[in-house]
Amino acid sequence: MQEVRRQGIEVIGVFLASGEVHETQRNTLTNIYGRQSVVVPHVEQLADYLTPLIRRLLLKAIH
Repeated sequence: MQEVRRQGIEVIGVFLASGEVHETQRNTLTNIYGRQSVVVPHVEQLADYLTPLIRRLLLKAIH
Protein backbone atom coordinates (compact mmCIF):
# COMPACT_ATOMS: atom_id res chain seq x y z
CA MET A 1 0.00 0.00 0.00
CA GLN A 2 2.76 2.44 0.89
CA GLU A 3 4.49 2.07 -2.48
CA VAL A 4 1.28 2.81 -4.36
CA ARG A 5 0.60 5.85 -2.18
CA ARG A 6 4.14 7.12 -2.80
CA GLN A 7 3.20 7.13 -6.48
CA GLY A 8 0.33 9.50 -5.67
CA ILE A 9 -2.43 6.91 -5.91
CA GLU A 10 -4.98 7.00 -3.11
CA VAL A 11 -6.25 3.61 -2.01
CA ILE A 12 -9.27 3.19 0.22
CA GLY A 13 -10.63 0.13 1.94
CA VAL A 14 -14.35 -0.35 2.43
CA PHE A 15 -15.71 -3.18 4.56
CA LEU A 16 -19.43 -3.76 4.06
CA ALA A 17 -20.89 -5.73 6.94
CA SER A 18 -24.33 -7.15 7.46
CA GLY A 19 -24.71 -6.18 11.08
CA GLU A 20 -22.29 -6.16 13.95
CA VAL A 21 -18.67 -5.45 13.08
CA HIS A 22 -16.10 -7.19 15.25
CA GLU A 23 -13.16 -5.17 16.53
CA THR A 24 -10.74 -7.62 14.91
CA GLN A 25 -12.30 -6.92 11.51
CA ARG A 26 -12.04 -3.18 12.07
CA ASN A 27 -8.41 -3.47 13.22
CA THR A 28 -7.45 -5.59 10.22
CA LEU A 29 -8.85 -3.05 7.79
CA THR A 30 -7.14 -0.18 9.60
CA ASN A 31 -3.82 -2.05 9.60
CA ILE A 32 -4.02 -2.49 5.83
CA TYR A 33 -5.50 0.85 4.72
CA GLY A 34 -4.82 3.18 7.64
CA ARG A 35 -6.94 6.32 7.80
CA GLN A 36 -8.27 5.63 4.29
CA SER A 37 -10.51 2.85 5.52
CA VAL A 38 -14.13 2.72 6.45
CA VAL A 39 -16.27 0.03 8.06
CA VAL A 40 -19.95 0.18 7.13
CA PRO A 41 -22.19 -1.86 9.46
CA HIS A 42 -25.13 -1.89 7.00
CA VAL A 43 -25.03 -1.27 3.26
CA GLU A 44 -27.82 1.32 3.49
CA GLN A 45 -25.39 3.46 5.52
CA LEU A 46 -22.73 3.43 2.79
CA ALA A 47 -23.13 7.08 1.77
CA ASP A 48 -23.05 8.24 5.40
CA TYR A 49 -19.70 6.55 5.95
CA LEU A 50 -18.06 7.18 2.57
CA THR A 51 -18.94 10.87 2.18
CA PRO A 52 -16.50 12.16 4.84
CA LEU A 53 -13.68 9.98 3.49
CA ILE A 54 -14.22 11.04 -0.12
CA ARG A 55 -14.53 14.68 0.93
CA ARG A 56 -11.21 14.46 2.79
CA LEU A 57 -9.49 12.87 -0.23
CA LEU A 58 -10.90 15.47 -2.63
CA LEU A 59 -9.77 18.34 -0.40
CA LYS A 60 -6.32 16.79 -0.19
CA ALA A 61 -6.17 16.50 -3.99
CA ILE A 62 -7.01 20.14 -4.65
CA HIS A 63 -4.56 21.56 -2.09
